[in-house]
Amino acid sequence: MWIDDFNNDNQLDIVVANRNDNSIDVFAGQAGGDFAQPQNYAVNTRPIRVESALLNNDSYPDLLVLNETDKNVSVLLNNGDGTFSSSGSVDVVAKPYDFATGDFNEDGKTDFVVSFNEYGFNLAVYLGDGTGNFSTFNYLTGLWTLAAEVPLAVGKMNSDANLDIVYTENRHLVTLLGTGDGANFTQVFSRLPAGSFGLYPFALADLNGDTFPDAAIPNLKVAGNNTLIAWNDGSGGFTLDRFAYECGQDGMHIAAAEFNNDNFTDLVVANAGSNSLTLLYNTGTIPVSHDVGVAAILSPPVSLNPGESVTPKAVVQNFGTASETFLAAFSIGGSYNENQTVTLAAAEEDTLTFPEWTATQPGGFQAIATVNLAGDENPANDRVVRNITVQDTGSGATLTLTGVTPNHGGLGGVVSVVITGDGFQDGAGVRLSKSGETDILIPPCFVTVNSAQEIEALFNLRDAQLGDWDVTVVNPDNSYGTLYGGFTVEPLTEDLWINVVGRNPLQLGEITPVTIWYGNNGNADARDIWIGIAVSDEPYFKLDLEVAPKIFIKLLDYHLAVIQAVLKPGETDHFNINLRFPIEAGTGDFNFEARISVYDPQPQLFWNGHFYMENTGEPIPPPGWSFPKTTQISGCGAMSTWSGWLKNFVANDIANTSNIAGVTAEEAYNYGKGEITSNFQETFIDYIDDGQGGQIKEVYDKAGNLLCYEEVVENYLDISKLIWGRVNSVDPNDKVGPGGKGSKNWVTSDIQFPYTIYFENADTATAPAHKVVVRDTLDPDLDWLTLQFLDYKHQPTAVTFDSTTGAIAWTFYGID
Repeated sequence: MWIDDFNNDNQLDIVVANRNDNSIDVFAGQAGGDFAQPQNYAVNTRPIRVESALLNNDSYPDLLVLNETDKNVSVLLNNGDGTFSSSGSVDVVAKPYDFATGDFNEDGKTDFVVSFNEYGFNLAVYLGDGTGNFSTFNYLTGLWTLAAEVPLAVGKMNSDANLDIVYTENRHLVTLLGTGDGANFTQVFSRLPAGSFGLYPFALADLNGDTFPDAAIPNLKVAGNNTLIAWNDGSGGFTLDRFAYECGQDGMHIAAAEFNNDNFTDLVVANAGSNSLTLLYNTGTIPVSHDVGVAAILSPPVSLNPGESVTPKAVVQNFGTASETFLAAFSIGGSYNENQTVTLAAAEEDTLTFPEWTATQPGGFQAIATVNLAGDENPANDRVVRNITVQDTGSGATLTLTGVTPNHGGLGGVVSVVITGDGFQDGAGVRLSKSGETDILIPPCFVTVNSAQEIEALFNLRDAQLGDWDVTVVNPDNSYGTLYGGFTVEPLTEDLWINVVGRNPLQLGEITPVTIWYGNNGNADARDIWIGIAVSDEPYFKLDLEVAPKIFIKLLDYHLAVIQAVLKPGETDHFNINLRFPIEAGTGDFNFEARISVYDPQPQLFWNGHFYMENTGEPIPPPGWSFPKTTQISGCGAMSTWSGWLKNFVANDIANTSNIAGVTAEEAYNYGKGEITSNFQETFIDYIDDGQGGQIKEVYDKAGNLLCYEEVVENYLDISKLIWGRVNSVDPNDKVGPGGKGSKNWVTSDIQFPYTIYFENADTATAPAHKVVVRDTLDPDLDWLTLQFLDYKHQPTAVTFDSTTGAIAWTFYGID
């Protein structure tokens, strides 16, 4: 949806994209706020965004329509009366998600930027020529996000004259500050509320009259069916308004305009769930909020010796919109209590200094800074606590403890901790004792001394008490050390998350990895993690499980499960699923769903992805090179119907995954058969050919009864080994593909390093100065590389990497 005055009658009009019938509707505004019957215009397949701009400098707003399936932008030029004529379309890169218009290179002509999903999230800026044509584009790299499809908008976000780009991803508003050339941008990150999924389009507009565009974001999950406002701080960063504005159900789109002629910019939200529009009228004033808090304790430090003196300091801040006078207090243990009265203007902060405190005896103490304001609307930030340890320097305390990671855990949970220090001996013991109540103890479930500097311990906090606990290590020779207040037991928080990163669209006949990222944001170990995968249509697949504790089970139909024994607080992990849909599958859509739970048939969290399949033909291996094939061995359970997502499997229902690679195809095939394992007692395994180059494993009991069967051998090119980047083009002397952009490939993130990518010139002549862009999808710091391709036939150019954090993608470019 987009709002503009298309016929210059001083009445706002509305244009809406109809993705289901491949058209747009233009509603002409009338006096009094009514709209005429819509004018309908055909565009290309699956229009998902529409925007107006002056494309040919005739003062009448024209239209650009982003078409998802056809991967192009329709251009409709205004006839001067609010009606439109088609002027063709502009092809864009890969599968587009959102776009926005503006003059990015400051030549006075309208350009547009498009976000698309190609090996994850990317942007491209298309430069206009002032006639409605867009001939060149700049490919923006090094953009970080775990989301593959994100909305964006443009505006002048700071005090320079350059046009900037803003997009949302799972947890941030990201501003790309432009430099005026349409090619180079600087990233600024602004945090969204914890738990946000800011993946719906948002609006940029100056809502408070300070000339800087603010952001209005509908339907952030943590805000319910509300719209949140993020105020621009004048440098391109944002601060979230504490107030949420109620809308209809599932606000999917938002636009900003002045609807009631009061000189204040208003908002309109399209609500998909309630099939309605919500108008939010701007009153011209920011609601008054009353919120003061403690930002940090600067002193005392976390560790002191007896007799040392320190000056307590704390930072307090007025987070509200009005000047406030309030009381700030600082306490240490039970004997030190000081306070002072503070006055701060809106958004002001100050560092407070309190009288000196002297550590007189060993032990654990709490330094607590608080503020007290009548009518404070956000008491959650009114208190900050720092645990202080006054070390025991007596004759027995010969060990030094420097830290515990994590230093907190949830009541009732199980937590694995790492204790660091020096002087630890084999056989050392560890205990937690309640600070100030040393007779209340928590013994560990197990202790492992890794070195003289590190100990691992596991504690069950089922019978613990909330508050601070001292951590003590005792060696077999009775030397000991204590970190007072080194561990805090707090209310249990269980917070698992899961996300999926993958290329979209997929290419039929080609292998594409999908990376499943997951983590534990809670404060206790998550044990017996079950990760369920469902695909709406069955591809060939291979799981890359590079961490030993993971176990793979294939359920019936198109469901998989990965089991992991433990995921510690703050820990993240991932694995890959390499998908390949056969050519005969045909093009179309399919859904990919990932869920995570803790030994529970009702998963707690899930991620749904919508993917496309495209037919690009079977990949042709280059002459003279052989590709290793791989053997996939999956779990085999008894012949029964599994109910629900995750059934309670027993150990002898599981056959471990085994990936065979690095040998010839026949060797891999034979070796793979030898590696198949089964824990079924008194059973034997037979294999039959499936007629498609694969094998079916059949498990029989000793009487010859078939217990279960499963296809276990998937013969396809193993992309984690030698990858060949063939270059293709219609130009016999320029093998880089249409539009100067050539083929693309992936390397899975569990490869062995150093890793080498081979490129060969498939031309009949030397191809000088072609560019190969190599980047890590989760690390934006990899540089662009320029390679000199060698002569044709078996003389590859190599690029070697020592490490990577994500999947590696590369793209060929020709400079001509």
